[in-house]
Amino acid sequence: MSLERALAPPGPAAPGGAAGEARARVRGLLDEVMRLDAEVEELSRALEEFARAYEREAGPAVAELARAEALVRRLQRIQDELARLAAEL
Repeated sequence: MSLERALAPPGPAAPGGAAGEARARVRGLLDEVMRLDAEVEELSRALEEFARAYEREAGPAVAELARAEALVRRLQRIQDELARLAAEL
């Protein structure tokens, strides 16, 4: 059962009175929640599209950077080992 149906009045509401005003307020709040939910869904889709485009555009550069960083680490290890061996001589 949807939240809107669960909170809907069981029958026709009297146009006035505190109960009618409360029902109208709840309906207004539910409408606002539904609008915000739709907006969140739209933003979520836009974020997913952005993430895919970012990965497509930046992915190769990020992978190249990771390879370059790994190469730098390897060269540093070699340099450290050479320095250690030179110190032993």
